[in-house]
Amino acid sequence: MRAGTVSAIAKCEHALSQPWSRYFYDAVDEFGALDGLLYSNAHNDGPAVMLYERAHDALACDEADAIRLDVPVLRATINRIMIEHNLSY
Repeated sequence: MRAGTVSAIAKCEHALSQPWSRYFYDAVDEFGALDGLLYSNAHNDGPAVMLYERAHDALACDEADAIRLDVPVLRATINRIMIEHNLSY
């Protein structure tokens, strides 16, 4: 909304949402160099974060705090989340 649009652009066809993303990425003079976008996703209107590659310097995580998503101990939690959001694997 701060960019002068509505949340419906997050729910349009992929072929239309990609040009919007490129517009925000390239509109440095208007919005500054955005690291990404926060929007309501099309699946369940939940919050979604999309980061551009230029956000990598803004993100930090100590290696001791990181865990890979393919670690077996996470399998049950990931499966539960997928079921709750009607996702399949």
